[in-house]
Amino acid sequence: MERVFNGNNIYDLDTIILNKNVGIQLPFGWDILLVIIGAASGAIWYYSNFENKVNNIDEKLDSAMITIEELVSRHIEEDDKRYEKAQVTMDKMQEEIKWYQKNISINPLSWKKKNKNK
Repeated sequence: MERVFNGNNIYDLDTIILNKNVGIQLPFGWDILLVIIGAASGAIWYYSNFENKVNNIDEKLDSAMITIEELVSRHIEEDDKRYEKAQVTMDKMQEEIKWYQKNISINPLSWKKKNKNK
């Protein structure tokens, strides 16, 4: 087994044993370039997720507004029907009150007037 010593490193013929400089070495500036590319791709991914969430919220808001409009129109129709029914019963009640006021009198002094007219 032959060993060669070259500066800081010891080389074997079969395997390379590194005493120092262990790790990946990139040319100057490539590490900064990789960080910038990673940050840009992360920002693009986050922006696309944000945009998708905003679009989903917008679609849900549109469907909710349509549902609310339908419910409000249905409520107005039912309220109009109830008002018409209440108006009819109110008219009947007013007619009955007029009849009772005309035909039944609690005042005993008015009884004599009725008897005189008959």
